[in-house]
Amino acid sequence: KKCQLVAWVDEDYWEYRRCCMDVDPLESICSNDYDYVVIANLTPTVIDKMKKNLYDYGVEQKKILTIFTTKEQRDEALAIYLEESEK
Repeated sequence: KKCQLVAWVDEDYWEYRRCCMDVDPLESICSNDYDYVVIANLTPTVIDKMKKNLYDYGVEQKKILTIFTTKEQRDEALAIYLEESEK
């Protein structure tokens, strides 16, 4: 029914902060409690780099969603989220 954004992280977080946006450094992902990480980028090579960086911080592959995630993966993730949020 809804998703809760718990953090926005980016390697260039300081540039966003200069524009008064609440963006944290990528390494802060280690201290956040999350179900999924969404990579919001359209460039496959950038997405691959972002995934590698997330893996380096211990994020599991199954927790990373991208625009290239299959419909089945998105539906499964959404179903799990909705089931948990109803508890």
